[in-house]
Amino acid sequence: MRNEFKLYEHAANIPEDRNNPSEKSAEYPNLTEAGVEKAREEAVKLLEEIKEATPGTVVWLGGNSYIPRSRDTIKIISSVIENSCKDMGSDDLLFFSQEKLKGLADGLPDVEGEETPERGYRHVVSEIVKTADQHPDAKVVIDLPLWVKQFSDKNWYVMEGKLKEYQDQLCRDFDLFSEYGENYAQATKKWFEHPDTAPQNERTPNPLEVAKSYLQGLSRLADFTRKYVNDRPIKIVVVGHSLEINALLTYLTNDGAVSQDGFDKIGGTSISFTESATIEFDDNTIKTIYRGNEYTFTTPKS
Repeated sequence: MRNEFKLYEHAANIPEDRNNPSEKSAEYPNLTEAGVEKAREEAVKLLEEIKEATPGTVVWLGGNSYIPRSRDTIKIISSVIENSCKDMGSDDLLFFSQEKLKGLADGLPDVEGEETPERGYRHVVSEIVKTADQHPDAKVVIDLPLWVKQFSDKNWYVMEGKLKEYQDQLCRDFDLFSEYGENYAQATKKWFEHPDTAPQNERTPNPLEVAKSYLQGLSRLADFTRKYVNDRPIKIVVVGHSLEINALLTYLTNDGAVSQDGFDKIGGTSISFTESATIEFDDNTIKTIYRGNEYTFTTPKS
């Protein structure tokens, strides 16, 4: 059964050394006001995709990193879709908000030895499935984003999302803080060319390992969803960060290799704020749709 992902780069944020209050969003202070508006525009496009999806499709707003700008981006997407569903007032599109899901979880009876988050998720999802089964042709949107560790490689970051030395130096080498994202392409190419040039006592994430780990994170989300959603089409929305996403997309579109040449094949520029790619899993084949092009990758047999 095919599983589809909509993978976004987070909305535009304000680097620490450009802490200009006039650029900050009042509602989402980790992001710029322009970044919030762009995320809302992309959410409207996603809503149109959902409306055109196969009847019965389950859309899970399902994954982000622990870093606030990715969480805020998926909140913006959720807010736009929820408000649109309220305005539509139709049984053709069912929206399960975090508030509604919390109400379901709060009603979970205690069972000795089973008080675990996994059990809570099972209960909530089973209640969603019961409702969805009463509307077999309805599109079902579930706002339950989970922190996925593979979406923000631990070897890039220290506590509270602070950069480790290597990525911080990449940023400063290419003056990434001068204009948003202007030179992330050069930083990505340097990383792909020299994955082992971290400062002493720091391990640089290997881009191939990062790509494989990211793919594993997506697979885990798909497996979790498929346990509860049997034969319905699935679309999972996730938000991540540019360097890791660049590695993943290069891997998927370059026959499982991560290199400067492979990065150039997909444009040689970094994924931009709120830009997206569609990734479809179907048995051992992964189709990636990115910047108007389609790529097919056959996963190695384990």
